[in-house]
Amino acid sequence: MFQAKLSYPEAFKRDIVQLYILTKKSAATIEQEWKVEPGLLLIWHQQYKTCDALEPDIAETATKTQ
Repeated sequence: MFQAKLSYPEAFKRDIVQLYILTKKSAATIEQEWKVEPGLLLIWHQQYKTCDALEPDIAETATKTQ
């Protein structure tokens, strides 16, 4: 009963990445707790790791200017 990969809002993805960084829990644990498809958290982390996960506006600005 997983959501389609594209149905996760960007803000949710950033929040999950931030949680992953701050709590130091394993990706599998966070995926299980938040019912995220296995493997997606690491993909999202790859996507957002070049931006400060605590500053979502920076990530949005960076993608708009490229």
